[in-house]
Amino acid sequence: MNSMIQKEFAVIAEAFIAAEENDCDIEDMKFCNDTAEGLSLLSAEICLCSFSNCRFIGCSFKLVHFSDVTFEGCDLSNIRFESCSFQRVIFRNCKLTGTSFSEDSLSRTSFENCSAKYSNLSRAVMTDCSARESNFSEASFSESKFKKTVLKDCEFTRADFMHADLNGMDFSDCGIDGAFFQLDRLKGITVSYEQAVSLAKLLGIKVK
Repeated sequence: MNSMIQKEFAVIAEAFIAAEENDCDIEDMKFCNDTAEGLSLLSAEICLCSFSNCRFIGCSFKLVHFSDVTFEGCDLSNIRFESCSFQRVIFRNCKLTGTSFSEDSLSRTSFENCSAKYSNLSRAVMTDCSARESNFSEASFSESKFKKTVLKDCEFTRADFMHADLNGMDFSDCGIDGAFFQLDRLKGITVSYEQAVSLAKLLGIKVK
């Protein structure tokens, strides 16, 4: 990008269209109580921005780099982030139902009190990330890689972790009922006693 859009627009649509038309970045802007519908953003950078109580409908992001961005109380349901990267991004109190982060790179990114049921993080790489008090029920993490990622009080009921690299992950205070794990990828994870009993059943072990 050759230039940037900085504090010129308060409307998401205007900022995104200007970025596409002028081949520039979006930097140091605040968006509040706005709705973006049918927008697409390709090969752009969004940095030092905040989105508060915004709603995205039918929008797509491809090859977009997010850095030092906060999404607070936003609805990003069913949005597809295609080949995007996230660095120091916060999703707080957001609705991420069906949102796709498949094959994305997430670094120092956090999910706080988010509803992310049916979300797709398959083949994503998560480094130094965290998820706290968030619901990832029936989400897909297949073939994902986790590096120094912290989970606290999250729900992963019937989530798919097949072929995921889980070494070092601690699920002990999270819900994993009905989650799908590949047995040879369980080495190195931490679980509670009750969870260990459930996982033992996958191995055909009877616990008395």
